[in-house]
Amino acid sequence: MRYIGILVFLLVMGCNPFKKDQDLSEPLAPSQIQIELQSKLELYCELSTEAADSYGFVHSVGDGLLFTALHETVCGGEQTMKAEIAPGMWCRHPTCPGSKPDFEISPSRLSRDMQLGLFIYLFQYSKVQAFSDIIDHGRAADWEMCDGHYRSDKERLGRCVLSPTLKATLYDLATDTGVICDTICRLSKSVFQVWDPFAKGYQAHLAVLHTDVRGRAEGAINSLQQDFLRSMSERESNNALYTGIHRSFTGGDLEEVAEYLVNSPKWPKDRLPTSKEYCTEYLFQRDEQKKDQEFRVNGDGCVTYYEYVARDNYASKKVCGLNVGESHIVEGMTVNDDWYSCDENKVHAGTDFLYASYKILGGLRRLDP
Repeated sequence: MRYIGILVFLLVMGCNPFKKDQDLSEPLAPSQIQIELQSKLELYCELSTEAADSYGFVHSVGDGLLFTALHETVCGGEQTMKAEIAPGMWCRHPTCPGSKPDFEISPSRLSRDMQLGLFIYLFQYSKVQAFSDIIDHGRAADWEMCDGHYRSDKERLGRCVLSPTLKATLYDLATDTGVICDTICRLSKSVFQVWDPFAKGYQAHLAVLHTDVRGRAEGAINSLQQDFLRSMSERESNNALYTGIHRSFTGGDLEEVAEYLVNSPKWPKDRLPTSKEYCTEYLFQRDEQKKDQEFRVNGDGCVTYYEYVARDNYASKKVCGLNVGESHIVEGMTVNDDWYSCDENKVHAGTDFLYASYKILGGLRRLDP
């Protein structure tokens, strides 16, 4: 059954059942491709203000905290902190979407993915007080972090209540930063996870980020975490973030991934990517191919879609004779429309390139990125 092996939580009192048997990769000698990747990363950091809004957030309001936090983890900055509306209370964006009754921008004030990105940022810059405030607020609110701003109990449980695994990660990162770990903290930190090997899209992306930051905090990953990263990397073989994180822990070929990020036409060498390169703001949270994808029929009665040929190479296909304005499902596997160009005329911040490059450069240098 599909659920065999899916997301298992183990609460362990006093012992860790997983042997930490996989150390981080050994250093590789500096190379020309490493220099080129570092140079391109620095250029993207400089240019990315082009994609920032008036609050300094570099991604759309609904996902602003997650991706601005990842962006500033690489490039530096304090704009992320603007999303804290009171000690320990955070929003998706400084405008605090989800606080209004109509929920036009986002259905909840905060979500677990936003908090994971925030924790990564706070850990990077050792923000002890911010961690301490989040823990104090979480305990006082029984770990419901949206402060009542959600539409249903399902949403409250699915988005707002901090999961045992994410709470364990919060305590792990906070204590590594300098927060004092009391009895509640020690018990919470003993929760470990095995991620769903069938996770897709943004859920797979968050699980990879989560596994990575836990590995950074603990200095290694166990065999189950290693298997999960391998499965994600093999399934989404052109996802440079998944491959880079997996190889950083297992000693794989990071030079090949670095070369791809330097030379791929998806991330131009002299400017930020736009919707002409790919449609979505942040590519690596989307699967490259989808099964039985639904498309809207154009005014000419046709649907255009793409089939995968090779990395960065898709073949255009067209089906006509359809009813204008209706939806049409193309059966089988086709390229996710997030991965190819669209007409939105939008400049992306390049956070996908930046964070993947950052992880790869860290692995190449044997730094703790």
